[in-house]
Amino acid sequence: MKKLLLSLILIVPLLFSGCSSTQKLMDKYTGNMSLKTGGQEYKLYASNFYIKDGKTYVVASNGDRTITISFKGTTPGVYPLGMATNLQDIAALASKGLGGILDADNALMHVPTEAYKSTYLSLTGNLVITEYTSGKIVGTFSGVGINKDLLSVQGILNILINNSMDFSGSFSAVKL
Repeated sequence: MKKLLLSLILIVPLLFSGCSSTQKLMDKYTGNMSLKTGGQEYKLYASNFYIKDGKTYVVASNGDRTITISFKGTTPGVYPLGMATNLQDIAALASKGLGGILDADNALMHVPTEAYKSTYLSLTGNLVITEYTSGKIVGTFSGVGINKDLLSVQGILNILINNSMDFSGSFSAVKL
């Protein structure tokens, strides 16, 4: 009986403390990321980062999908996402070949695990890093992107205008 009473004394406060403290604890050790695009919202409860050659990679995965944000930098600040500041400039660059869109230095990529052709890429946008320490990065992002399988050099501006989707989200990532 004493063990039951002691267990209740220890567990009940946790139940009434709400999800916010549990979420904060999870964020501290596992990070998280959310992404809204195309009328869908995705929440991934494990987000890590690593640095390679002055470039930061923030990666979140839940087995069903992976979201990666890469940017040249290792400090708080505002970074562009994609390869240009508007769709017309992207169309002009893409008319010379689609490699630029796929190889942007600063980019967001959302890959559903079983549908690689449905990979979503940022075309233009902003990444705001509000905290960058040796163990944690926190930021938000927004912009316009497109599913990779819709890209084609023919009529690229019309494809971009008619098929691009806004995106936004946030993350808290812990170092691998």
